Amino acid sequence: MINKSILNKVVIVLMFLLAATTLLLTYQYIIDMNNNSKSLINDVEKLEQQEKLQLEIITNLQSKERFQVEVWADAIEKLFKPEISDEQKAVLIEIIEKTGDDIQAIVLNENGDFSTSSSNFKNSQIFQLDKDYLDSVIFIMKSQNDPIKIDIPIVQRDSQNNFILDSNGEVKIIQAINYIYYKDSEILDAIDKMFYESKMLSNSIKQINLRYNNSSNKLKYLPIVIFIISLFLFLSAYYIFYYSQKSTQNKLWVGMAKETAHQIGTPLSSLIGWADYFKEKGIDSKIINEIEKDTDRLKQIANRFSMIGSRPSLEKVELKPVLQKTIDYIKKRASKKIQFKLNVDEKINLIKVNVCVELFSWVTENILKNSIDSIQTDGVINVYVKTNKSQLIIDFCDNGKGILKSNFKNIFEPGYTSKKRGWGLGLSLSKRIISEYHSGQIFVFKSVPYKETVLRIILNK
Repeated sequence: MINKSILNKVVIVLMFLLAATTLLLTYQYIIDMNNNSKSLINDVEKLEQQEKLQLEIITNLQSKERFQVEVWADAIEKLFKPEISDEQKAVLIEIIEKTGDDIQAIVLNENGDFSTSSSNFKNSQIFQLDKDYLDSVIFIMKSQNDPIKIDIPIVQRDSQNNFILDSNGEVKIIQAINYIYYKDSEILDAIDKMFYESKMLSNSIKQINLRYNNSSNKLKYLPIVIFIISLFLFLSAYYIFYYSQKSTQNKLWVGMAKETAHQIGTPLSSLIGWADYFKEKGIDSKIINEIEKDTDRLKQIANRFSMIGSRPSLEKVELKPVLQKTIDYIKKRASKKIQFKLNVDEKINLIKVNVCVELFSWVTENILKNSIDSIQTDGVINVYVKTNKSQLIIDFCDNGKGILKSNFKNIFEPGYTSKKRGWGLGLSLSKRIISEYHSGQIFVFKSVPYKETVLRIILNK
């Protein structure tokens, strides 16, 4: 037969092992997610470093190209000054040609008119033919760089191409405001495109990492939730298993008790009939009295078994007379070498408790019989009755061979016995009667072999 205590422990250990395994696996999953998140953070940091480097290159190139366009603009501005010599003009033209090779630029007057201005585009005629195209190019240039303002001196001439003089006799010159628009070079465009793509990739990874972190934050509570659910499921399963087993055990108890009462009742009726017959025949009254005592005892036993499985009625009684009567009954049938003592606190004499006298007497008999078996030869059995504010305490003490601490609970299990011919039902029945029918407690309080073993019953007042 499998020990129920061991089975319960095995179920509990398995339950916690499974819950712990689930907890560990979930925790490992979260750790892996955190590691992935850290890896993504490292990738983002590398991309951000590349972005900074690219941004520095872009800024340097923009500054350099801006400087080139400013040199080009300054050369154009000086080229139109009348005081410039032919040699200086040649140098300025050379500067304009070299500087404008890499950067495409358009010069517009203040009215945005291209017809009177210039460009370093190879095919600049398209700007005169298609105004919309010109506007789209200027829009792109404005989005990339601010225009550069230049003042171009225009010498005034008459219809015959002669210089027009002012009131001081100097050549009349008008300053025309123009703007140079330019776009980034192809190299800068390529780097700028790489920077934009890198930025997009970095933002995408940041979004992924953010989702990872959000998921990780939510999942950090997952082990607790899984543990609680696992615990609930296993406790529910254990509860169902335990009470199913207990229900089966209860049915077995009731069936056995009812059958025992029935089996005793059949020969008992016959014995009572024989006792009446002997009376009629004038058999010795002493013999008939002994037979009647035994039949009364059998009636009592059958009555006790019939009460198992049904809810017995409790009544308020003084406990001392009940205990004394049972002790007297057992004392007559025990060895003369065993002493019985009932020790009742004076305060308890008037205290009444709710008990079923028949069943409580049965419990007392079972405990006393176990004490007698434990003593074997000679010894003392003391019964102490004391009280506290809300409870009545009955201690059964003997100086027998005692009980191992590991068996303090086992002795109340059905089938457990240390006797060669015992059934292991006495204390099991006693526990059922005290705990279920009287809402009390019964347990081994302490045990020191051959000195003192105490079995305690606690009843509510």
